[in-house]
Amino acid sequence: MLSACVFAPQIEKCLCFASLFANPPIGTTVSLTLYIGIFVGVFLLGALGYYIYGLLRGPASLEELESLFKRGQYKEVITELQKLLEQDETHKRARLLLAQAYQKKGDHAPAVLEFRQAIKGRGAQELRRSVVHQGLAESLLALGRVNEARDEYLLWTQAEPENAEPFYRVGEIYSRSNDLSKAIGFLTRAIQLNARHVEALQLLGQCHYQMQAYQDARAALLQAVKLKPDLPVASYFLGLTLRYLGDHEWALKELEKAEKSEDVRVKAILAKGMVLIDAGNYARAMMELDRGVKFAPPGTEVSFNMRYLLAQAAEKNRDISKAIENWEIIENLKPGFRDVRQKLKEYGDYRIDDNMKDFMIASREKFEASARKLVEGMGYTISSINLVNDTLLVCVALEPESGKRVRRQNTYFHICRDLDPLSEATVRDVQEKMRETHSARAIILTAGEVSSMAAEYVSSRPIEIYERSRMTELFKAVR
Repeated sequence: MLSACVFAPQIEKCLCFASLFANPPIGTTVSLTLYIGIFVGVFLLGALGYYIYGLLRGPASLEELESLFKRGQYKEVITELQKLLEQDETHKRARLLLAQAYQKKGDHAPAVLEFRQAIKGRGAQELRRSVVHQGLAESLLALGRVNEARDEYLLWTQAEPENAEPFYRVGEIYSRSNDLSKAIGFLTRAIQLNARHVEALQLLGQCHYQMQAYQDARAALLQAVKLKPDLPVASYFLGLTLRYLGDHEWALKELEKAEKSEDVRVKAILAKGMVLIDAGNYARAMMELDRGVKFAPPGTEVSFNMRYLLAQAAEKNRDISKAIENWEIIENLKPGFRDVRQKLKEYGDYRIDDNMKDFMIASREKFEASARKLVEGMGYTISSINLVNDTLLVCVALEPESGKRVRRQNTYFHICRDLDPLSEATVRDVQEKMRETHSARAIILTAGEVSSMAAEYVSSRPIEIYERSRMTELFKAVR
């Protein structure tokens, strides 16, 4: 290498020129053109001297390059390291630094080659193997070579068996490939080594949730949010877990925390809708899901699920028009999604018949009024009536007058606006109520379908069923 003092005479001349330029002799007139020429000459001479010096001095020392690396000058580091390795290709520290520089630049393919070269052959023992395995694994992951990356992380666990991080990384890869049992094993080991490893706790909770081990999921996720309250993904999965454990109030609180993050906002609102539906709070579920539709990207799976749940909540809340509106949007954008087509078929009569639609969405008082209208329109005289709940009304009525009979007999009415299929168990219960009310026959009016077993049961008994299409005709007849 040449010393910088070789160029001292040239530098001294440059300084003299610069001094003349800055302080021209008294009484001397120097033109602007001359000033510019002197300045350019000084600059070019200095640049040429620096280039020749750099050419002759050879590659920079490893310590200098490590300093450049820390300052983020990766391109310069790579160029100099290639010169250094031309002189000594077995220089392991230089090769490791070259791999790390490639990795920082995002050039992962050459980084992998250099990491592998660094770990091979003589001199590799001077390197921290954990650093090499970690760096190699990260570049392999960036290239999508997941299994190779997992193997490098496994080697890292052997190099540093008391370090939680490599165990977490292996568990993370197994969780991505849905090998949850293995993921749980490695994540559990990571937490044993570091009980405050928040990422491992969060991922362990997710894996337990996917395995439906809800108590274990709750324990891991609760610890994660205790250590780091601002952890949206952990709050989201804790909310889902609490939903399955039946703690709706706590679940909503966690999901509201998760909702503050844009990354999980839409999923958190969707989950809140599910929790509220489970809790029977259909009106609030509709409000939340209606809001969620605005955040969900149109045409995505989450947007369809949001509308589907919104329709479900609306159906439960007797807002059939809202339910049909969302089912129709789903069917238009994604035909055949879940059971939407069947739902639209079930509600076909309500989409075209105002009487049936009013019957389905009516308040409790109007539901009772509509039921009275149906029974009396058929010629019966109501003796007693009982609104059991929002969807079921029963009554006892005297049969229509007939000249053939002196004494009119009781008929038991079971009027249901629930869309659940009429079951054999319900029909058996109706028959029992006939006996209790001393009714000679029974009439069941149902908005739902009729199961085959229910139809078979009534075929030999004095029970008549008016399913949806017959109810529609009946409304037309009595209006």
